[in-house]
Order: sequence, then structure tokens, then C-alpha cells
Amino acid sequence: MKRAVVFLLAMALLGAIGISSLAAQAPTPPTPDDYNAVPTLSTEARYSAGLFTTYVDDFIDVNGYDPDIGTFLFLGGFGQGTSGVDQTNFGVIGPYSGGDYGISAGFAKSFSNFYLGVYLGGNVVDANGNSSGDPKQGSATATWNTRLAVLFGTSRIGGLRLDLIMDDVTDTTSTYKNKTVTGTSGEGATVALSWGNSNGFRGLEPHVTLGFRFPDNTLATDATGGNRTRTWTDAAWLLSGGISKGLGEISTLELDLSLNGLFGEASIGQNSDTTPGGFGLQLDAALANEIEPLDGLAFAFQPNLSVGFYAGDSGQPDPYSTFDLIVGFDAAAKVRLPGRFDKFTLVTGFGLNIFNWAVETTYASALQDSWTVDGISWDTEKLSNVGSLGLGLVFEPIEGFSVGCGLNTLLDNIFEFDLPKMQVRAGQWFSGNSIPLAFDLTVSYKF
Repeated sequence: MKRAVVFLLAMALLGAIGISSLAAQAPTPPTPDDYNAVPTLSTEARYSAGLFTTYVDDFIDVNGYDPDIGTFLFLGGFGQGTSGVDQTNFGVIGPYSGGDYGISAGFAKSFSNFYLGVYLGGNVVDANGNSSGDPKQGSATATWNTRLAVLFGTSRIGGLRLDLIMDDVTDTTSTYKNKTVTGTSGEGATVALSWGNSNGFRGLEPHVTLGFRFPDNTLATDATGGNRTRTWTDAAWLLSGGISKGLGEISTLELDLSLNGLFGEASIGQNSDTTPGGFGLQLDAALANEIEPLDGLAFAFQPNLSVGFYAGDSGQPDPYSTFDLIVGFDAAAKVRLPGRFDKFTLVTGFGLNIFNWAVETTYASALQDSWTVDGISWDTEKLSNVGSLGLGLVFEPIEGFSVGCGLNTLLDNIFEFDLPKMQVRAGQWFSGNSIPLAFDLTVSYKF
């Protein structure tokens, strides 16, 4: 614990003397998480603030995969993440018409000379179209919701992974007069290539990611259909790398540095114009600790820090720069039930934002600064939708097979334990309304 406190204080001092980061108000590039096609998958990771993981998470990780796994399968829910650990985002993986839900599934197999892991989340595509009495007039819209990751690993090169992200990637086309395209709009997909090696030099496990977000584009014409302008926006890039290092049997040090940026905007045609993009960097550090004082009982805690800097204009009236310094602390517990219930394990966790300093500077005719400082507060993304501790339950009837689910859908409908507001409220069942239950399930099998 003393080592964790010293590390946290040292990193906070480093940020205070001049490393910068990202403020929330101005446009900034996508973060490294935005280039990761795989959401938090396992019940353990989802309800423990990410501190406990299983092979449901590791099978597609460039440093975490097991080259001798045999065969592994999983099918699960797609965690929403930003509105509570118990929320499953069917909007991301399902059609917009409210029909069938998409899938979130994984497969891995170790062969004699290589390892292959595949993750797929989504429903591939939703499309619709229409035409008027004139067959030369009409429109069509197609929306892709697909997340795909493919991991290839060998003992010599380590793990190579390709990510493809198509979240609400929509193409819309309008036709008019002899099927001439008079207007289109499309959103860009995101691709990333990652490498990692768990057999690094002197116990260091490196990983590197190169990512690119394709631009959104629009084609607009005037009333005659003759004058056209095509515009590209929001293209972005990422170069990220990091290392992890085990410090004994309890602690692991994790360091990541990301360089990223936006390409700005460009218009070609009747109204041609360009605007510059910007450049940023972000440093993330964490000291993960896990202890098991008793068989079947484990605790984990992790102080973490993020600092970074971004400068550009990206459509702003004046150039600007942003800076953030964020210090946080996560903790989790996992307990296997005793006696005849020893096939069941409960897991919970929470996160605290200890300190958040954000600065934004605008370089207009006169320099303008704005800043905010937020003290200790709960990280609501790591609590349930109503602000209570997330609680997951995992059932392992036989070795290699497990079923996990969240219990907050049930418990929060009885009583809402709102930690940020320090309130206990009656759940929705006491309102007299009929409340359906929908449990998120994650099933995995290793053989």
C-alpha cells in the first residue's frame, strides 16, 4: 500500500509541473478506447470496475491470450458502460426498428503453430429505401453496426490483432433525374492494428496500437443538381504504446502513452475550404494490486492517473488548447459462497474520482483561459444505473463452463442504494407499475 501511495503522489507531481491533457468542452480526438472493438465482456470485469478478468476478456487480448487454450467459446451481453454497469446497450448491437437483437460472441482455438481468436458484436447492417412514382427518383439508407476483432498469435511474433468498428456507420443516398446522385452522407469506420508480447524483455509486456478513423463525408448539390460540394470531417489517427510489469505476486505497474489527432475538415467543389486539425498526447498510469487473504476471497485496488494535452482548432473560431489531470482510485471484491453454494461467486466494485483539473485556453486576439477543479466524487460509470454498487453473480457448475449475470436489475427494483446521493429509496416495484426483468447473461465454455 505504501508503494501505491508513493507512486500516486509522484505521478500527480509530474502532471502538476507541466504535462497536459484533454478538456471536455472543445473537440478532441478519439481516445485509445475508441479504437478498441471489444467492450468489457465478462461479468467479473463488468461488475468489478475492470479489476477482475477472466478468459472471456483475455481470449482476444494481445498479451493475455493463452496459446495452449484448446477451444474456447462465449456468448454474452454488450455492456453499455457509460450509463451504469448493469445496462446492456441493445441499441449498439441491434436494429433501430426494435427487432432482433444482435450478437456479442467470441471464439478461440490453439493450433499446433498458432493461435486464433475472433470477436463479433453487432447485427451487420440495417437498410431501407423508397422511391416515388418515377423510378428515377428515390433514396436509400444503410446503417452498419458491427464490431469485429481478429487475433493471430505465435510464439515468435507474439499477438497481432485487427479491430474494425462500425458504430452507427450510416450511408444515405438520394437520386434525382436519370439516377444521378444528388446527395449522399456517410459516417466513417474505425480500424486499428495492435501488437503485443507477453514474453517481453525482463518481465516487461509491451503493446502497440496504430489506429485510423475514416472521415465522415457529405455530398450536397444545389437545386439544379449541377453544383456540388463534397465535405470530409472528423478523420482521426492514433499511435499508442505501453508496458506492464509485474512487481512481485501482488502488484502490476501499467504505463501507456498515446499520440493522437484530428485531420481537420476539407470541402471540394462549389464551396471549397479547409480547416486545420490538431495534435494531442495522453499519458495513463495505474498500479493494479490483487490480494487473496483466504481461499475464495479476493480484493483488488488500483490507483490510477491520466494526464494529456491537445491543441488545434477543428472548426473552432480560434485556435485552442486543452489540459486535464485526473487522479482516480478503483476497488473491488470477489467472494466464493461457502458450503453447498460453492459453485457461485459474487463480485462487486466501485471507482472514485479523486481529483480532476481541466484547463482550456483560447488563442484569440487576447488570451483567454477557463478552468475547473473537481474533488472527490463517485465514478458513476462504475456503479449501477441508479447509483448503487454493481453486483455480479457467476455460476461454475463444472470446470471450464461458467454462466454470469448481473443482479442489479432485480435488487435495484426492490431498493435503490444511491451512493453518490447517500440515499436509500424504494425501488420501482413499490410504485405499483409492472416492471419486467432483463438479466444480462454471459456464458463461456473452455475445452
